[in-house]
Amino acid sequence: LSERFNLNLHIGFQDPVNLDFLEGRRVTISLDLIGDRATIKRVYGLDHPPEAYAELYRSLSRKFRVIPHLTVGLNGGEVSGEEWVIDLLAHDPPPALTFLVFRPTRGTPFERCRAPEVDRVVDLIDRACDLLSCDLHLGCMRPAGGYRARLDPPAWLAGARTVVMPEQRFVETLLHG
Repeated sequence: LSERFNLNLHIGFQDPVNLDFLEGRRVTISLDLIGDRATIKRVYGLDHPPEAYAELYRSLSRKFRVIPHLTVGLNGGEVSGEEWVIDLLAHDPPPALTFLVFRPTRGTPFERCRAPEVDRVVDLIDRACDLLSCDLHLGCMRPAGGYRARLDPPAWLAGARTVVMPEQRFVETLLHG
């Protein structure tokens, strides 16, 4: 691609050396951070400790703009390691943090799992708002329908100032009071 393009890459877990050819370009890395070894094993099938993800984040941040993604309830709807990630980022702040929320997906091993409780997601956003001085985003991956209607307003109040694909009534409330 031409160097005039900004790139946003979702790279997974890989050796940062593989991206050396992009150094000096306008690149943003969207990086999933996972703070629980059992979750890493169960979801990704990898035998890495959370510290390996932390080191990958630090290594990539030396070369590129990195926006961590934190999926609340990634382990089949169970919260496991999300606070660890927020604490990590409090010591090594990113330009922004994107919150995603586990959504049960038909045809996957997690289809019968439940999304995390809305209050738990909001508590984590609130914690991040207290500990981080960066922008907080609520990304597009989160359950739709009633869940989104219950999550978006309190997530906004807790500090998520970017809400991707917001629930329509929430938008109307923001625009018209």
